[in-house]
Amino acid sequence: MQKKPLISLPIKRRFLKVASKTTFWSLLVRNGWCIKFSVYDGDYILMFFISSYTGQTIIRYFVDENEACDYINYICYQDPTKLLDFTDENPA
Repeated sequence: MQKKPLISLPIKRRFLKVASKTTFWSLLVRNGWCIKFSVYDGDYILMFFISSYTGQTIIRYFVDENEACDYINYICYQDPTKLLDFTDENPA
């Protein structure tokens, strides 16, 4: 009896296609914030921010590189020892 693979072949192909188009950068630490980001297909930016003190994790997705840079600067100037409150943000 032949065992079935845990992941079907089409899913493996899709994962490999996405992985081959994604560029990852090393973890950066700035002003108490750990920043990890990746770029998919040269256009889509996924960013993770983690406070070194509180462990608060912020995940953001950007299409515009300028907006991503502005957001990095915004987070780096926030106090990493306090939890940031995003309840007032407009989700639109």
